[in-house]
Amino acid sequence: MKQVALNLTAVLAALGLVACGGGGGSSSGSPSNETPAPSYPTSGAYAPALKLKGSTSSPTAGLSLVHASDPSVEYLIEDGAASLTDTQVVYAGTVNAGAGRVVNVTPHALFYVVDGSLRRIPLQANGKAPATQVRSATLDGVCSFVADTGANDYEHPDATVIVVKTRGADKSCGTADDGQAALRYDATAAAFVSASSPGMGTIRDAATLAPAYWVDGSNVSSASKTIVSLGHAIGGPVTRFRRVLASAPGMALVDFGSSDAESQLGVVEVAGPTFTGLAQVVTGGGNWQLLGHDATAFYVYRNSGSSVLSTWALVRVTKSQPVATRMASGSGLINSAAMGSGLLYLTVQQAFGNKLYSVSKSGAGALVEMESTPVTSLTTVLTSAGDTHLFLRASTSGGVPNYRVDMQDEGGVVRATAANALPTGLMEPSSLQLTRSENRSRFIYTAGMSSLGLSDANLVSFDAGTAAAQPVVVGKLPNAASFAGNPVLANAAMALGNFVAGQVTASNNGSFVTSGAKVFSFKADTANSLILTSATR
Repeated sequence: MKQVALNLTAVLAALGLVACGGGGGSSSGSPSNETPAPSYPTSGAYAPALKLKGSTSSPTAGLSLVHASDPSVEYLIEDGAASLTDTQVVYAGTVNAGAGRVVNVTPHALFYVVDGSLRRIPLQANGKAPATQVRSATLDGVCSFVADTGANDYEHPDATVIVVKTRGADKSCGTADDGQAALRYDATAAAFVSASSPGMGTIRDAATLAPAYWVDGSNVSSASKTIVSLGHAIGGPVTRFRRVLASAPGMALVDFGSSDAESQLGVVEVAGPTFTGLAQVVTGGGNWQLLGHDATAFYVYRNSGSSVLSTWALVRVTKSQPVATRMASGSGLINSAAMGSGLLYLTVQQAFGNKLYSVSKSGAGALVEMESTPVTSLTTVLTSAGDTHLFLRASTSGGVPNYRVDMQDEGGVVRATAANALPTGLMEPSSLQLTRSENRSRFIYTAGMSSLGLSDANLVSFDAGTAAAQPVVVGKLPNAASFAGNPVLANAAMALGNFVAGQVTASNNGSFVTSGAKVFSFKADTANSLILTSATR
């Protein structure tokens, strides 16, 4: 999602961050007049809360945990003195391979990068103080994680391979000499150990749903053999896999070739195995971005350039007997795109205004213009796995921004609306259908912004997966008086389950206000469940 509020830029940007930490201790027998050792939750998941401090334009981030058994207690993990720069959550779940599903999904551990160091903190309570487990001493200079949704091993989460980008000889991140390393957490030795790198991406075994095949260079391999080699498949000695756009059980959509000018899309199928190069006239040009995938097809789009004078194209790639078909094209720049249950949504910026389009996933319908707005207005769609989605309508008048959230179904019916509202977090689902990319159903947003930010604003949850759902006000955020009259900010950036934690703070002269800042938590399905922490461990 694009950043749409100047005074909330840092909070919205932080939706990709998280942090880590340590803590706790032990006690031996003590005299009766001494304070008893604190007890800790014995089961269930901790909810992480991102904590921002410093400059609102380039904040540092810390992390605390909260547990539903006692939401008044904040477990401080990282104080933000050394900023957290990236995070990756590993989940556990029960695999139903025959149905292609994972149920009872719960956060198992949080990996994060702080000051170039890779760390891990368990998110399942065990009766002990939550504590960070530090990286292997053999790896230093970690920059960020390489996202790979196919790598999470739900049945054996500690076997999940984590891939990171590392600093090269220039000691800087984001430069040409950056490297890559793969690790997994050895639960027995309580340390990170080297692992076989999944390279560009992982493909799940269609029968077990476990990560089983890796795409790298010109090959697709399992732990024991190479099953596809591009050199043999199309005969080009310099041809290679350039990127994995999407992975589904038993298959992956890839970009391959020697350059943008000589590239196209293809589909790797483990069964066979087979590799199908798709028509270059439809899929050439490079810079393809995944919009989403479902049981029948992958959906991708590309912009020809980076300005509103560009052109764009939308393509559907069938999963069975792969064929690429151009669904729509036009002028302008796709600013955002999302996949619903029956429709695809495109927000397109043009030189003299902006457009919101929908396209039927079946390809039967033409490009439908849903909205045409001036350049000062933009509508972005955040989709769910169902029929109802969040439409964020942003506009500016006289330099003053205005935002509205509409929960709108694919038939155009607005089921709920909130003025002066912004999304605050996207809640992860407890059940996953691995044949599709979108599984979320619940949205979290704040309603009631003013010149004092989120002072006295309602924190709202909406379950888009329930036909007759109504907005649930989980609580009201503190008012500006709690922060000496400064504008109030809040985030729930790591909404990993129904029990969610976040931070409420304020800003003053371009900096976060630490005095009065609080961690809060709530149950997304329960009205008036928001609680501010009152104790820190």
